[in-house]
Amino acid sequence: MQISRLILSLAGWNVVGTFPEGIKKAVVIAAPHTSNWDIIIGFLAYRALGIKAKFLVKKEIFFFPLGLLLRAIGGIAIDRSPGNSTVNQVIEQMTSAKHFILTIAPEGTRSPVKEWKSGFWRIAQTTKVPLFLGKIDYKTKTVGLIKEFEITSDFETDITEIQRLYKKEWAKNPTGFVEME
Repeated sequence: MQISRLILSLAGWNVVGTFPEGIKKAVVIAAPHTSNWDIIIGFLAYRALGIKAKFLVKKEIFFFPLGLLLRAIGGIAIDRSPGNSTVNQVIEQMTSAKHFILTIAPEGTRSPVKEWKSGFWRIAQTTKVPLFLGKIDYKTKTVGLIKEFEITSDFETDITEIQRLYKKEWAKNPTGFVEME
């Protein structure tokens, strides 16, 4: 924990927010996601908070030796071939696990997108785990949790409210993030 906090501090980063004690399962969205650096900064922030989080990676990247490293830091290999539902794969793993904090970049890519994927919301709603909004803000060099978000049964209303909280200026590459108005 202290090493991760020290590394972030030396790089000028501050960890904001705290993860509620006793939470064993949750979905955390992390945005904006415009750079591979997001994974490193997010990983260090989780470790600084004493949390072992998981994240999704396409199974094709899990070759030796990279696969060993990815698994060690929380990577979950996802089969994205036709007929394999990523959401169902994650729900199955989360349901059977005792501890499962999952971080998802709702954009689904580092490229600019207008519509976020709904998987994070469907996973949280189906498994009835809390949804937390996380951020990586390169402008102020802050990383952490914004707040817990109470999901409803209306995805469109929820996603509109969530997207309005995220700002283009936070991104490592602002042209890679579409800010909602």
